[in-house]
Amino acid sequence: TGLEYWRRGEERQRVPIAVRPVVLSVDCTGLDFIKWSTETGEVSIEGQTAFVIHPETGELSGISQVDLPQMLGKSSAVVTCNVAASGPAYGDTVLTTAVVVNLVDDTCF
Repeated sequence: TGLEYWRRGEERQRVPIAVRPVVLSVDCTGLDFIKWSTETGEVSIEGQTAFVIHPETGELSGISQVDLPQMLGKSSAVVTCNVAASGPAYGDTVLTTAVVVNLVDDTCF
């Protein structure tokens, strides 16, 4: 039938359909001039896109500019983004998680 059930002895209870939460906010730290766009989901550092946290799905994606760490005078940089999400299925509960991204300049000179 495509439906899932929990079974406990003879008792059977339908598993509720998973409802994806919607991202409410993203707060990133670790570098100066870092911000998250609520429209595009881009996490940018000094105007350069580092990666994307999609504003609706929370999906993490993207490839940063090759010279981003070098532009900052570093071989690597660690960014921590605290993501808060919720939705009607979660009532007053706000789900939170920290996403840690290590940006590495892997260009050989």
